[in-house]
Amino acid sequence: MNAKFFTKMLTSTLLGVSFVFLALVLLGRSVTPVSADTPVSSPINSDDTWGPGLYGGNPYLITGTVLVQAKLTILPGTEVQFSKDGLLQIGNGGQLIAVGTPADPITFTSRFTKARGVWDGIRFVATSLTGTIQYAVIEYSKVGVELVEGEFHDVSSNTFRYIGDALNPPDSGVIVGSPDNNILNYNVAYSSVNGIRLKKPGDNQIVGNRIYDIDSDCLAFVSDSASSSGGNYINNNEIFTCGGQGISINDSGTGTYNSIVGNVISDTLDDAVYVINQRSITVSHNVIYNITPTLVNGLHFGTFQFDAVVHSNAICVDDRYEIQNTTGVPLTAEGNWLGTNTPAAPPEINGTVDYTPSIALALTPADAALPADGASTTVITVTMNDGNGHVAPPLARSVDLTTSLG
Repeated sequence: MNAKFFTKMLTSTLLGVSFVFLALVLLGRSVTPVSADTPVSSPINSDDTWGPGLYGGNPYLITGTVLVQAKLTILPGTEVQFSKDGLLQIGNGGQLIAVGTPADPITFTSRFTKARGVWDGIRFVATSLTGTIQYAVIEYSKVGVELVEGEFHDVSSNTFRYIGDALNPPDSGVIVGSPDNNILNYNVAYSSVNGIRLKKPGDNQIVGNRIYDIDSDCLAFVSDSASSSGGNYINNNEIFTCGGQGISINDSGTGTYNSIVGNVISDTLDDAVYVINQRSITVSHNVIYNITPTLVNGLHFGTFQFDAVVHSNAICVDDRYEIQNTTGVPLTAEGNWLGTNTPAAPPEINGTVDYTPSIALALTPADAALPADGASTTVITVTMNDGNGHVAPPLARSVDLTTSLG
């Protein structure tokens, strides 16, 4: 074939493609370039990096179970899609480092169907190495991330949504497993079957998360045989619109030194905070409000509790008890705001609870009376304390005032 003939053929082909493209445009049909998927179905046995512009490019498509037995690094802006029941499993000697940015997160999502529980999840096994998942969006899976005891993981600043297994709801959750010494901070989780749901966790930080619109419990430690939790910090989380309990620590064994501090909990359909079988638990500086269903408590202590520290909480429950103690062991809970300046047992308290002195609300004007001239002003000092150093949390220290002439 001579060069002149080849040039004519190439020109004709390009013109033909152009005419086809023009015809499609004139017919009103959109023309989308074919994306270059990067299929992944084999084990990862040597260190690898995924990212936009690498290999075939976004998205990375996982089919079946992909076992990671080396270091897998996922760069900001990467999209990982999963076929039905697809699984990313961090196995023996495997390590996952998936760190996006606020402006360029990593996305783990379903390939086609956009519904809860399409793909399996990201699961670490007992022999995996440390892992980090930050600034990622994880959606449409049965579980978001499953963690195991023995290794350090940092799962922070992620968004979990549309997660759950309709056929096996108890094993669903945005973060599940039995982690030790992990950081689970500043995540957002919503529109899922369960929130954070852990078994026998130990010494974890669960701080600054926002968990809402959950079908069942928003944050739960669930019993696992005779196992127990201990040394966990559940602090400064915002939890609301839970179909079950807000925070639940339900140990079969004896949980020790768990901390529930500074959380804001509202609109739960079961107890806002429920703890069972705990020793030396701290429950303080929490704000619990807008708990309206019948038979739902603010704080509920079940079975035995020893040496509990319960103070500086602000609790307001419409129909049930601010504090209920069904342990049979006396509970000391002095220095809490219980929705009124004159709490009583009942209606605010049920069971053996030492709740006095409680925090009281007082408003003290600088001037006993003002002229009704529409211009005079005064200063009103608002206090919420029990006289023994316990004060209401900052969010509870707000008062609505109205004025009138005369």
